[in-house]
Amino acid sequence: MTIQEYNEHPGISASAIKAGRASMMQMHYAMTTPRDTDAPTPAMRWGSLAHAALLEPARFAASVAVWEGGRKAGKEWAAFADAHPGKEIVTPDELARLEAMQAAARANGDARLFMSRVEAVETPMVWESVHGVGSCKGRPDCVGDRFIGDYKTARDIDPRRLFSQFASLGYAHQLAWYRDGFQTISGTSVTSCWVLAQQSVPPYECGVIEIPATVLDAALGAGVSEGGEDTCVAIARRYRACEACGSYPGRYQGVVQYEPPAWATGGGGDEVNMEGIEQ
Repeated sequence: MTIQEYNEHPGISASAIKAGRASMMQMHYAMTTPRDTDAPTPAMRWGSLAHAALLEPARFAASVAVWEGGRKAGKEWAAFADAHPGKEIVTPDELARLEAMQAAARANGDARLFMSRVEAVETPMVWESVHGVGSCKGRPDCVGDRFIGDYKTARDIDPRRLFSQFASLGYAHQLAWYRDGFQTISGTSVTSCWVLAQQSVPPYECGVIEIPATVLDAALGAGVSEGGEDTCVAIARRYRACEACGSYPGRYQGVVQYEPPAWATGGGGDEVNMEGIEQ
């Protein structure tokens, strides 16, 4: 299956599930909008470059061209771009940073263990759900023997900040969806889901985070009979019901009364920071 075929496949994706945590309107947009509609942000571009450099070094080497001419403008720049169609153009400084990130990851024992378990990178998966939600799909960063891995870059990988972002952005839901698809397709159990997190600025510190099976089970929500409205299965079922009636409500139904968050009233808790993770 090509990437284009995967993107056009009508299955519910992990990205759609994460959007569905906000509202069915957001999920419908994720399900029906081509992935290449919006240009990647600088942070997203850098995360993609770091991902390819670390996990697919051969493909990375073949897919980039180094521009040494300074400002990206003028006839010389246009000629260079025309001579390298389809390639990601990087500067010598960017290439040096990516090589430094590779070296830092390889120098870390836990990161080396993570990379040693990788057998395939960004392999599209499609499956029919055993939970009654029809066609599904997913494209994990990497998979191996009973292993699913994800690689994230961020300026700050302090565990407290990173774990808060994981919860806010639904990364347990994402990995739970991948795990469910992998197990459905292969008929074997996934024994570990790991995230390799790396700092995107010097000294490019990195660390490996394991997402416990209990957390993934709770995020998937299979077999939940009451509550569990934020689980993958509940979100997917709600979306299929919206498809049937052709209505996709937003998160605001009527006027909502403001309630100050705990951190703003001295009640404890951390202020949510939604920025930082690049890939």
